[in-house]
Amino acid sequence: MLFGILYNLFSILQLAGTVLIVKVFGEKYFPESTNRIQEYILWNGLKCYTIVEGKCRDCIKKGKLFLTNYFDINNSKDYVQFIQNGTVIQYYNAKYVGTYTEYPKCDFILQFLKVEQFYNNKFEYNVIRFNNISDFLEYNTTNTNKTIYTPSPAKFLGMKLVISNESNAIEINIHSGCNNFCMNSNIVFDRPFLQFYLNQYHDISLNDTDTYELTFIDHKIDTAVITEEHYIELNEDGYKIRFIRT
Repeated sequence: MLFGILYNLFSILQLAGTVLIVKVFGEKYFPESTNRIQEYILWNGLKCYTIVEGKCRDCIKKGKLFLTNYFDINNSKDYVQFIQNGTVIQYYNAKYVGTYTEYPKCDFILQFLKVEQFYNNKFEYNVIRFNNISDFLEYNTTNTNKTIYTPSPAKFLGMKLVISNESNAIEINIHSGCNNFCMNSNIVFDRPFLQFYLNQYHDISLNDTDTYELTFIDHKIDTAVITEEHYIELNEDGYKIRFIRT
């Protein structure tokens, strides 16, 4: 787009120079043909100007749209992520999600709710996990008092993850960021969630063929171990380790 605009601007400058040359020399040596040549050149110059003006309008429109979306999303209090294979494939301002008619296929959805006075409350966002867009829309449109998802007392300390495959095994110290995933009713540390968490916060890929073992100390100072056969279900009393049913 930018190259096209510069090319057309250069063409206009060429035409302007040509008009000047024709005017200076044409009127002196070819007075009868000068007017027709000038009209032809000016017509093409007007054509180039119209093209450039149109492309500039398109650039300005696209630029405004980009900046509006960028600042709207990045400055919004709440936002939503669609997660597929450990990667964020779509990112929405939370207040606009319900206005769309189509949504991308995903493994799960995360809604990030801004925590007021973040530094006093430790967490910047409380994070709610949804299995699909239907659950997200139902919760955000019908559950007006938002009683289901409240912070859980569960805490996971000293988390160590060992990922193994046919060639080697690596040990990773899992850290928690400034987001609170420990919310009542959330499912955490199943394979899809762990894929996302490692990719997002540790820049590590968990392959489908990898096996893993996650060890941690909970808020009651008990040690627990889970594998890819488990997930953690958070609740108002803490958490439950569940088996994945296939």
